[in-house]
Amino acid sequence: MIARMAFRNMFRQKRRSILTALTMGGGVALFAMALGMADGSYDYIIDAFTRTHTGHVQIHAGDYLDRPSIYKVIPAAEELGRVIEGLPDTRAWTPRVYAAALGFVDTKTSGLRVMGVDPVREHDATGLGDRVVTGRFLGATPRDETLISPGLAAAVEARIGDELALIAQAADGSIANMLYTIVGFLGDDSPLERKAYLHIDTAREFLTLGDASHEIAILLSGHDRAETSAREIRAAVADDALDVQPWQVVERLFYEAMQTDKQGTWVSVIVIMIIVAVGVLNAVLMAILERSREYAVLRALGTQPWTVFRLIVLETLFIGIASVFGGTVVGLGGNWYLSRNGISLGDSAVEYGGMMFDRVLGAVTWQTIWAPAAVTLLTAILVSVAPALRATRVQPAAGMRAP
Repeated sequence: MIARMAFRNMFRQKRRSILTALTMGGGVALFAMALGMADGSYDYIIDAFTRTHTGHVQIHAGDYLDRPSIYKVIPAAEELGRVIEGLPDTRAWTPRVYAAALGFVDTKTSGLRVMGVDPVREHDATGLGDRVVTGRFLGATPRDETLISPGLAAAVEARIGDELALIAQAADGSIANMLYTIVGFLGDDSPLERKAYLHIDTAREFLTLGDASHEIAILLSGHDRAETSAREIRAAVADDALDVQPWQVVERLFYEAMQTDKQGTWVSVIVIMIIVAVGVLNAVLMAILERSREYAVLRALGTQPWTVFRLIVLETLFIGIASVFGGTVVGLGGNWYLSRNGISLGDSAVEYGGMMFDRVLGAVTWQTIWAPAAVTLLTAILVSVAPALRATRVQPAAGMRAP
């Protein structure tokens, strides 16, 4: 009976109930879209960063990650790669070599990072060939040619066909120096990045590394599988001299920055819920003040205070359920649209983790469904408690004299 009365009471003041429901429903929709945009944008950034740069899991020798050195190498990377290929989550893998160098084009000079890649495997793993905006990608066979980042191109004022002179320390202690023809420019690296890409065999010869590699990057079915797959790869490799780590460890600062940003999203969500709570509290309090005589009559007829309390809380809960349903539909629709179209940032594109991102995306996840609904209903119930307690303290004689 109390539930039926509470449900019926929603329609006694339709305007107030509609305004309360709109406030709560709007909060649910904003909450859902805030979470969806956060999840979608972070997933987009992480996926783009890991798929085009780091891979999802990396293998290094010893403590290379903490203290990089040209001498800390992985021998026989091809044999290791065959083991990795046999694991179910592996989609591609690629070996890499690195070295610091000094580069010259005519009279212009710049410090840079030499990166030796297998053009075929690197393209399969990270799509490096698709990021060439001028010129062409490295050939499948080793040649004295290089692909350079936009930051390096600007620093040395390079053009396609120019010769880039590189000077570096080789693994045998000698001074390595060689001329390489610039065949292409990359388009999406950070303007601050100064890199020269060589065929991995060309780089090995330049640095006298033999068949060794400094890194093996592994692409998985998804970035969320990185930590589990790293453990599986570590067990399959079974070599204590090798360090197998997921992208969260390889790019620790990037990962921590992402986590900090996610925490910042909840600040916005809390502000939204405070606004919703104030709106609901105001509506419920006004309803009690307007119906003081009604509650006084109920009390005079012997209705227990606990029954009045339940009546008010249930009425607020029913309004909340209706508003949650409508707000969830709107929020899911908005997230679905944003997951496919996003919001273009235009000229306001931002750099994150050495990459440029030009749009904000949404995502439809279970969190965007249950979290707004649960928090909104809990908030509605909590803010209805104080007005409901106030109603239980209404004195029958004084309440019936109220205008």
